[in-house]
Formats: sequence, structure tokens, C-alpha cells
Amino acid sequence: MTGRTKPRRSSLAIAAAEYNLEASRKNLKARKSDHLPTIDFSGGWNHNVTAPIVSQGIQIGGGAFDRTSLALSLSIPIYSGGAVSSRKRAAEYNVISAQESLNLTERQLTQNIRNAYRRVNTDVLVIAQRQQSITSAQSALDATELGAEVGTRNIVEVLRARENLYRALRQYADARYNYVLDSLILRQVAGILTPQDIIDLNEWLLL
Repeated sequence: MTGRTKPRRSSLAIAAAEYNLEASRKNLKARKSDHLPTIDFSGGWNHNVTAPIVSQGIQIGGGAFDRTSLALSLSIPIYSGGAVSSRKRAAEYNVISAQESLNLTERQLTQNIRNAYRRVNTDVLVIAQRQQSITSAQSALDATELGAEVGTRNIVEVLRARENLYRALRQYADARYNYVLDSLILRQVAGILTPQDIIDLNEWLLL
């Protein structure tokens, strides 16, 4: 199984922490501008049509006219008991907190990947040991059954040898299961788990 995607870019926890940091920075930028003057510009245009009044055959008034209006306003914030400064300081603390949260998440991700990687390596070693145990148990069973045929071993020893073989097979199956589970956890923690990984592991289990 191979993966080209970098864990840091694929981790949902890292992405969430980065988005939180970016939002905190934008909020701080907005708070820094609270004390700056603002200019608002507005305008309007109306087109009115009035019907003429006819009295004794004489038409009075009526017609159309346009009206345009423009407005420019300047707002200068005044001192409001330190509320603006307090909001700015709070935004600064939020940025620091978000940055620390991102750093902590990155450290935790790195540690989790290392731990999962060590478990997978241990599983590989255990599988090799279990395979050797199966070989040894099978050889012992063959020797015991042969001894039973020539009369040097009894049925109890044969049953015990078979039990040892079945135990070795069960432990081998458990080791393979642990390897599959830990491999999936490793790729999930690293953020590189794909459907193809499931297919590859399924094929490996069929070997």
C-alpha cells in the first residue's frame, strides 16, 4: 500500500485548526479597523410622470421630471470606554490561541502516526513469529502421529499436538487481523486512507 498525499494536508483535524486560525486572523484584522473612519456614499434617481389637469378645455400641468440625489457621509469613531481596544485585544488572544491549537494538533498528529506505524511494524514481526509457530506445531504433530503409528506415542499426545497446531493457527489469524486493523488506523490517522487500500488488504487476506 502506498500513498502520495501528505498527512498534514489530508488531516481533517489539521484543516479545521487552520481554518480556525485563518478566521481568527480575519477577525483581528476587522477589529483593528474598528477605530478607523468610514465613508458611506449613497445615491438615488427617480423618474416621475404626472397626468395633466384639463379644465374648461385648458390643459394645466402634467409631464415628466427626473430627480437625482447624492449623499456622502463620514463616520469617525469616538472613545467608547475602551470597548474597541478590548475587542481588539480579545481578537489578538484568539489568534494566539488558534495558533497554539494548530501547533498542538500537528504534534498530536505526528505522535499518533508514529504510534500507529510502530504497531504495524510490531504486527509484521508477530505474523512472522506465528507462521514459524505453525510450522513447528505442524512438524510436532506429524512426528507425534508417526510415533503413534509405530507405538511410541499415545492418542493423548496426538490430541495435544493437534491442539497446539490449532492454537498456532488461531494466533496467526489474530495477528493478521491486528495487522489489517492497525494498517487501516495508520492510514486513517495519516489522512491517506482510500477505497483501494480496502481492496488491497482484502486481496492480502485471501493469500
